[in-house]
Amino acid sequence: MALGRGEMTTIETVSGPSELRDLSYAFNQMSEKIESRESALRESEQLYRAIGESIDYGIWICDPDGRNTYASKSFLDLVGVTQKQCSNFGWSDVLHPDDVERTVAAWKECVRTGSIWDIEHRFKGVDGQWHFILARVFLCAMNRARSSAGQALTWI
Repeated sequence: MALGRGEMTTIETVSGPSELRDLSYAFNQMSEKIESRESALRESEQLYRAIGESIDYGIWICDPDGRNTYASKSFLDLVGVTQKQCSNFGWSDVLHPDDVERTVAAWKECVRTGSIWDIEHRFKGVDGQWHFILARVFLCAMNRARSSAGQALTWI
């Protein structure tokens, strides 16, 4: 069976040192390609994490249902909560009381319809002050990764 594809194939046997050497060479080439791709992926992740951390009010990632699964350290530090506290809709605990209902309703509507989310709300900072934050999610600035069936996998 071909790895990861579920396809049936015949298994070839190796007969002799030259075929073994060729097989070893091919294996080493594949290993180098995999290592190179993993390195590039780590570098890309570091770059995008640095970009997210450089934004004072941070960046969020949410699951298809709109529940927060990641908030950048810059946001968590601003409002003084942990990622666990921020998860799901825990971020609403640090919203100004007058902004909670409309903000959460607007976010749920955005997730339900795939519409644009453009809202200004106040988050209470660790400094005790209310910080006005304009949250914008546009189709061009939002990455709605989708499965092959078109289902949203991640909101950024």
